[in-house]
Amino acid sequence: MSKIKENLIGYDFEYSEAEEARRHIMVDELTEYMLMNMTLLEVKNTLREAIKNDCHTWSTEVLQRQHRGAIKNEQV
Repeated sequence: MSKIKENLIGYDFEYSEAEEARRHIMVDELTEYMLMNMTLLEVKNTLREAIKNDCHTWSTEVLQRQHRGAIKNEQV
């Protein structure tokens, strides 16, 4: 991509490997901090949404297989 296009869409900076490593550390620390300060209900709701979003990305075959494995003793 040309520098002009990069500047127009906001890619006007470059990450160094050291900066990328610092970003990963900051994200990990912030994630831990946020998790420690969430209530159990907040954690449960956040996890529920993440699981739902993940399930919506699965193909029908994968979803059916996962459902059968998890709900095999339940009546649907």
